[in-house]
Amino acid sequence: PAIIVVHHNLGMDKSASFEIAGLKDSDELMEMLRPRRQVKALIYGHTHNWQVRTDSSGLHFVNLPPVGYVFREGAPAGWVLASIQRKGMRLEMRCIDPAHPSNNKSYDLKWRT
Repeated sequence: PAIIVVHHNLGMDKSASFEIAGLKDSDELMEMLRPRRQVKALIYGHTHNWQVRTDSSGLHFVNLPPVGYVFREGAPAGWVLASIQRKGMRLEMRCIDPAHPSNNKSYDLKWRT
């Protein structure tokens, strides 16, 4: 399996309270990645907004949390422990504040076939 890691988010992040400019060629990148079933996930940052989602093609999108500056009050800051397996990937959030509700929360992603 292939996991793509980039710094910038795709397009514009409209879920934030402000717009965060993303990759200008997002549509072209998705046209290239979606049909390539060996590509399982796209991992990125830049938005300081921890989020895990999957699109209709089965491609996973992992928006990493900030390690320092948090843009939205109450959002987690920390890092993600990723354990890559043959059939998927387990993500575990590790918050700087151990009392944060997201601390130690895990996500099990299944690879698309």
